[in-house]
Amino acid sequence: YLADQQNWPDLRDLNGDPTHYRDHHNHLRAWCHGAPGIALSRWLMGPIWPDTELERELAEAFHSTLAHPLSLNMSICHGLLGNLWIADRIAAHFENRDGQHKVREQLQQFGGLIDNDRPPSGLPHQLHSPTLFNGIAGMGLALLAMMGHSVPCPLWLEI
Repeated sequence: YLADQQNWPDLRDLNGDPTHYRDHHNHLRAWCHGAPGIALSRWLMGPIWPDTELERELAEAFHSTLAHPLSLNMSICHGLLGNLWIADRIAAHFENRDGQHKVREQLQQFGGLIDNDRPPSGLPHQLHSPTLFNGIAGMGLALLAMMGHSVPCPLWLEI
């Protein structure tokens, strides 16, 4: 955990140098890496492996996810809606009304990105995509879920 960044380092070897992450100050925040992924994993592990350290990490990761929203794209893969979906589910699970309110505030703040004909996808150059993880299908699914509809979440393989 990198306290100064309120995030976990992305330890993938992206350039052939396994120490590269130490100098990289923009660690990914998505369901698969960083605070949102840590929050998701700790939340899912909680019922089967209760542990105070996991609970502490969950709280840190949850608050970090809400404190550092992404606005570059709206995808559920590595964009705003995926992170907010995770935060929304965790907040609802723990009946954290303040957390749910912050999720709604961020949805409103970045709502203009959704209102255009082609909301920014998770693909390079924000190409329009109908796909689930990086495109409009996932965005719609996340918005339905956060509006209270019962829909499965592919981020944690819920069917």
